[in-house]
Amino acid sequence: MRKVALSWYKGNINYINKLKEFDIPYIVLSLEEDINWKIIGGIIFIGGEDIHPSFYNEKIQEDNLEINIERDKFEFELLDIAFNKKLPILGICRGCQLINVYFKGNLYQDLIRKKRENIIKEIHWRVDEKDSYHEIDLNKDSFLYKILGKEKTIVNSSHHQAIKRLGENLKISAKFLDNGLEIIEGIEHKNYPFLLGVQWHPERLNNEDTEKLFKLFHYLLL
Repeated sequence: MRKVALSWYKGNINYINKLKEFDIPYIVLSLEEDINWKIIGGIIFIGGEDIHPSFYNEKIQEDNLEINIERDKFEFELLDIAFNKKLPILGICRGCQLINVYFKGNLYQDLIRKKRENIIKEIHWRVDEKDSYHEIDLNKDSFLYKILGKEKTIVNSSHHQAIKRLGENLKISAKFLDNGLEIIEGIEHKNYPFLLGVQWHPERLNNEDTEKLFKLFHYLLL
């Protein structure tokens, strides 16, 4: 069996623990080591810092962005290789946003500002190091719906950015309407066999949805 690659070598312990829970073999990628793509059967782009706005043709507009441009360049290169190899791809939180930007979409740079301005009502980021939770609606005409088998589910949020303009050849698989503003919670490619992005953090959840998502990824490695 080939291995799932984690896209980054820092802050990945929750992802590693979840992969171990489902007996999924994995490898952690880093800038310092050569990548053996022959043993990689899929890739998970994990959460973390904010993507530099220059990648979606904008300037930094907020003072609370955490930027790691070295990581941005590395992960965009990984995504390009994985996509051309037609490997199963799962993007989580930042990873979901990375996929969207790769396909020429852009992002809301800061939802916290929108909360202060009363544009949105919900808290989508961590408070006192605890995730926020809310319900999302799944698109019945989506691969994600086929995986989870439900129209609504509860997810955990830990993001102060979100997808604004959807990337090319992508479709919305899940969303949350916050005071009239559509927060995109899941995306997938229209034609690619398995390319999903979820805005929440399934690696920090222990429920049936997470089990279905990771078990499918396990199956795709065979």
